[in-house]
Amino acid sequence: MLELLDVTYADYHVRAYAVTHLRSLSDAELQPYLLQLVQCVKFEPYHESPLARWLIERALQAPLTIGHPLFWHIKAELSNYEFAERYCLMLEEYVW
Repeated sequence: MLELLDVTYADYHVRAYAVTHLRSLSDAELQPYLLQLVQCVKFEPYHESPLARWLIERALQAPLTIGHPLFWHIKAELSNYEFAERYCLMLEEYVW
């Protein structure tokens, strides 16, 4: 399903479909793909997206295994000015 979150598939519904399939991943299965999923947020058509929302939900459900690494992956992306606003909003939503 990761390929459906690539820049090639910009359609909102296709990307939402991919996220519905990712929901079944356990925390242990999600961890190796977390960095790639954070990178995929760049290709979302809108700041608020199913992928961003799902990542934040999972981070809140598992703060140590998903939340902590997600926080630092997002922080690392803040230096990229092209996407800083999107990641800043994501980080703000997670922290608050």
